[in-house]
Amino acid sequence: MCRRKTEVPFLKPIPTYWAGRHFRSRLEARWAVFFDSLGIAYEYEKEGYDLGNGICHLPDFWLTDLKFWVEIKPGYPSEEEYSKAAKLAASSGIPLCMAIEPIGNVRPWCPPGVKPADWNYGDDPPRHIRFTGEDGQSYVDESYCWTICPDCGCTGIEYQGRCHRLCRCEAGDGKEGRSESRCEKLLVAYSNALKERFDRPWKPPAKQRLRPTGTLG
Repeated sequence: MCRRKTEVPFLKPIPTYWAGRHFRSRLEARWAVFFDSLGIAYEYEKEGYDLGNGICHLPDFWLTDLKFWVEIKPGYPSEEEYSKAAKLAASSGIPLCMAIEPIGNVRPWCPPGVKPADWNYGDDPPRHIRFTGEDGQSYVDESYCWTICPDCGCTGIEYQGRCHRLCRCEAGDGKEGRSESRCEKLLVAYSNALKERFDRPWKPPAKQRLRPTGTLG
């Protein structure tokens, strides 16, 4: 039996209001909830950039304290999206981290009496592609995710969530190479972002002092 190939219709994202801002998609709004839960300051669609040859790019988030861009994608980027991100990082010398997996991949629940950091059931936190640039050249690496140093509280995105790369804390007690991408604070932030229904009045979170992070390099 021959089956007719049907066209998949384009699904338009749902514009969403959160924290006094209108986001182009529900997915972007969920990441905004994530940032707010961690006390990470951001600007949404702060500035568009001319990359030359008629190519322009408007990054989704500028993290004002951490000093890098974050792009939100529902899946692996297209060739055009990939190219724009690489060109922006190469031209500016500023890192751009692109989220390519949904927040829903994280399963923050764990059995009673078990610390979230010790609970391995479920998928890994959302992966990011990191684009960096130097002297006009772009460098790309994958398998980056959010992490928090358990000693000083530095927050950022590092390869496989290896927290020792974030700061200057000594890498003792097995910290070298250790991933903190599933620490309790991050899992709570992912959970807040995932369960938010965006149907209630928004209240600003209590002010938190965000510790400065190290470089992403």
